[in-house]
Amino acid sequence: MRGAGITVSPKFIYIAVAQKSKTGIEIIDVEQLRIPGILSTPDKLHFIRTYILDLLHIHQVDAIGIRIADRQAPNISMERIEIEGTVQELTTDINLKKVCIAPLRELGEELNINEHLNDYISGKKDFFEIKHWYITNNSDAREAVIAVAAALNERQ
Repeated sequence: MRGAGITVSPKFIYIAVAQKSKTGIEIIDVEQLRIPGILSTPDKLHFIRTYILDLLHIHQVDAIGIRIADRQAPNISMERIEIEGTVQELTTDINLKKVCIAPLRELGEELNINEHLNDYISGKKDFFEIKHWYITNNSDAREAVIAVAAALNERQ
């Protein structure tokens, strides 16, 4: 099974693609997509949608985890919400076995790692099943990897 994890900000999208095997989860690709600031909002969303769909098809992804903003957060960017909505919507256009869309804390609950979540994100602890965890030296990319793990997790 192959999974993708996505986390967004108004200027960047972080995507991690991993494959689950008998020995654990192995990272195949981690990408940081810079969103072109010169584009209008509809063109940005079209660009994002096209890029992510292409990436998911290239890697033959059948599970996806999307880290969304905590709706209780005091300063949520409208751009971020629009991008997250676009990413969520594109999941309906592909055949997926599992979709996990949640704030970071809920993704941690999915994996039973909430008490150590910040240690995983900061890199203080290696993420339990993922080989090549050191590849993702950016905290947003680490969150995307956690989203992948949540998507590939066997719990429903």
